[in-house]
Amino acid sequence: MNISTNIFFNSELSDTTHQTLDHSPHNTACKSCCTRHLSLCNVLTPHELKLFSEILTDYKRKAKEIICTEDDEADFIYNIRKGTVRLYKMLPDGRRQVTAFLMAGDFFDISSNKKYNLTAEAISDVEICRFPRAKFIEFIKNFPHLGDKVFEMTQTELNNMNDQMLLLGQKSATEKLCTFILLMREKDCRTNGEPMNYISL
Repeated sequence: MNISTNIFFNSELSDTTHQTLDHSPHNTACKSCCTRHLSLCNVLTPHELKLFSEILTDYKRKAKEIICTEDDEADFIYNIRKGTVRLYKMLPDGRRQVTAFLMAGDFFDISSNKKYNLTAEAISDVEICRFPRAKFIEFIKNFPHLGDKVFEMTQTELNNMNDQMLLLGQKSATEKLCTFILLMREKDCRTNGEPMNYISL
C-alpha cells in the first residue's frame, strides 16, 4: 500500500512539473525579454503568455531600416522590446512629418485599418514582437483582459498625440526641442531605470 501511494504521488509530482515547464514561453524572445513589465503582455499569466508567444515573430531591424511603410497592407501589429522607432508621414510636398518616437514597451499600428497610415523606421537597432493582425485580434477576443490593456495603452498613445499637437502648434523652436528631450529622457528612464546620457536622432 505504501509503495503504491508513493508511486501515485511521484507520478502526480511529475505531471505537475511537466505542466510547469509546459507553461514556459514558446518563443525564445519571450524567455529573454527584459521589458515585459512595460509591455501589453504583462497582464498575461504564464500559460497565456505561452499561447501568446506562439503567434508572434521575433522581428529585428538595423538602424535606419524601415519596419513598415505608409499605405502598405496593415497585416501586422508591433511591440518594441529593444531600441527606438520613429513614426512619420510623408506630406504631398515631399517633406517628412515625424509624429512620434517609440521605445521599449510601446506598441504601434493597432489603430490601422486595412493599410498603415504611417511609416515606422528604426532609429537604433531594434528588436520587436510582430503579431499577425488577425491572430492578435482573435487572441484578444479569447482573453479580454489583454484587450483592456490594449485599450489603456491606446489611451496613453492618444494623450501623447495630443501633447505632440500642443508641441507643434503652441511652442517655439527652442521649447519644442526642450520638451522633446525631456519626453525622451522620461521614456528612457521608464525603460532602463535611469535617464539617458544622449539621444540618437
